[in-house]
Amino acid sequence: MSEPKLYQLTDVCRIFSISAPTVFRWLRESRAGKNRFPLPLDIGGRNRKLLWNAADIEAFCQTQNTQSSAPQIESAASRAKRLAAAVESLEVQGVKISKSPEPHATTPPSEK
Repeated sequence: MSEPKLYQLTDVCRIFSISAPTVFRWLRESRAGKNRFPLPLDIGGRNRKLLWNAADIEAFCQTQNTQSSAPQIESAASRAKRLAAAVESLEVQGVKISKSPEPHATTPPSEK
């Protein structure tokens, strides 16, 4: 019998395109009954690890579209659209948005 495939925290973050704090928030919400995010195996000890069963993560991915109480996963494309709309809205309001920050001009201290 083969061992089940396990995902580490970094894998779960990559799969859902979220940060570690978001995973921990989803876990708190899951424990409180607000969503059905899979709970990990907690491998304790000096180098504590959280490991998720791959089948549980895949099942959660499949139910995302049908469960309204589950956390919403936003695609990178929709995040980019939302950000572009926010930038456009700010520019309409007169706030200039630069795509790359310009370095601050500093003047050398005057010699006395």
